[in-house]
Amino acid sequence: MYTYSQEMPEFPGGESALSKFIIDNIDNKMPQDSFQGSVTVAFIIESDGSVIDAYAPKPYFKNGLSYLEKDLIRIVKELPRWKPAKCNGKPVPFKFTLPLHF
Repeated sequence: MYTYSQEMPEFPGGESALSKFIIDNIDNKMPQDSFQGSVTVAFIIESDGSVIDAYAPKPYFKNGLSYLEKDLIRIVKELPRWKPAKCNGKPVPFKFTLPLHF
């Protein structure tokens, strides 16, 4: 498992497309002012570009995940395939950490 590679993984369309995907898929029933701060979601991008094992490495609440973290994990599980990370020209699995600010 890599956390750095010669060629980093890339979401189809780049960072702006990733942001748009998250915004378009976030639960719109959640009140806009219900959360302010940062959350982090981590996941694995397999060598075929598929996304697996989404989780919150440092839950916002000590006693469990916030509603926002649960929703972001759900969204990450729905992400399309990425362009995988590569080392020495070969696709490799990559641990991706995505900090999000609200």
